[in-house]
Amino acid sequence: MVPEVRQPERRIYSASLSFIKQNRFELIKLGCFASLVLINLIALPSIKEGCKFQSTVFNSVFFYSCIIPESVLRVFFRFAMVTEHEDTMWRRNSMLKAISGILYAAFSIYVLRTFDTFTVHCYDPYPSYSLFVFAVIICFILPKAFIVCCVAAMIILFLPCIIYYGINHWQSVSQQRTMREGVIECTPKVKYSEARFVDIKQCPICMADFSDGDEVTPLPCDIRHTYHSDCIVPWFGASKVECPNCRHKLEPGEMRIHRDNIERILDNYAAEKKR
Repeated sequence: MVPEVRQPERRIYSASLSFIKQNRFELIKLGCFASLVLINLIALPSIKEGCKFQSTVFNSVFFYSCIIPESVLRVFFRFAMVTEHEDTMWRRNSMLKAISGILYAAFSIYVLRTFDTFTVHCYDPYPSYSLFVFAVIICFILPKAFIVCCVAAMIILFLPCIIYYGINHWQSVSQQRTMREGVIECTPKVKYSEARFVDIKQCPICMADFSDGDEVTPLPCDIRHTYHSDCIVPWFGASKVECPNCRHKLEPGEMRIHRDNIERILDNYAAEKKR
């Protein structure tokens, strides 16, 4: 007997294993950075004479503002936030990447503010250990920091357009909601009878025949566009505020006038059909 292959169980932990593997690599990288910076801070803190670029200070700032927070987050996500759901793991991994990118971008901007103090004395005839560590850190974090800065610049550049679109969208949604509520509130509801609804036999929504005493709603676009009230009201709530048959857009004022005159409209329709 051939044993059954249980593919789903093999895929249960695929997202978690992928996240753990990538997270382990990032933690190893952060550990290497931490080792280099600690050697700089404890054993080799000096910089070259005549160099005003405080690479040791920058390395210290990077250690406390980037390495420690990111390491804590990655350890926390590794042991406390691992789940079997692939979408959840993807979101958490993306969040970690975004946080680390923001930290790196903030550190890069902090460094650029004082980069004018970097002179030839800093690397002539050879760079100090602290400057070497600083260069290694910059080479690793600069691509991610650059991406974050570009995204932030694009957001700031298009922020007025985003706000304008958001306000217009909110106003449009609010206006549609108000119109929908007004149309539903003014929807006429009358009792069906064959004498008044001549040649109107069926609800176009549920395709059921009308019976005497059914509560129906004739629309103002055409008296023949008559529906069960229990069918047309949910239609207004789930779809556009329009007639399902002719797509005539309905407005609260029009529905209010139609509701107030529905009895006269039905009497006139029945009288015309009897001629």
